[in-house]
Amino acid sequence: MVVWTKSKRTLKYKQPSINYSFRLTSIGFVAGFILRPRTNKLISLLFLSTGSVSYVPATTKHNMFQLTQLKSSFTRSTQLIEQLRLSENRILINQSFFLIKHLPKNQPVSLLEIVPTSGIQYARSTGVSARIVKMDSRVSTSLVKLPSGVKKVFSTYSLGSEGSVAFPENKK
Repeated sequence: MVVWTKSKRTLKYKQPSINYSFRLTSIGFVAGFILRPRTNKLISLLFLSTGSVSYVPATTKHNMFQLTQLKSSFTRSTQLIEQLRLSENRILINQSFFLIKHLPKNQPVSLLEIVPTSGIQYARSTGVSARIVKMDSRVSTSLVKLPSGVKKVFSTYSLGSEGSVAFPENKK
């Protein structure tokens, strides 16, 4: 977004704000990517079926024009999603975010929230990923090894994403 001002600098660039605490469960598609220059973060621009637009952190699983569904802790299947799943063309809807209990163990995961509805707080820098070490279904907790090596307990009903954050070669 370019903003004209009356000061010496005639142009200013306003950074888009990343939505780390989304709770929409609608279907959308990835319309584009934005690179934040100083932080080297890649952001996905999502157009959702409700008419809203959101910037979410991009993972290695995001592709252009990919139909995706954001996930919330308390989602219900909507009528539109059921119609798309039952259609003859079998449109593939990739989910960008899952509950931690549905993520694979000992595989790279990223963009984790510690408590449901608290927003993404862990493993959100470029190129990093965490690993789920252990899950306990009796008390609904999981043990996650963060990129720093620290092991932390997360709720299995909080959100996370499969794969690492975009630009996995950023560490090199």
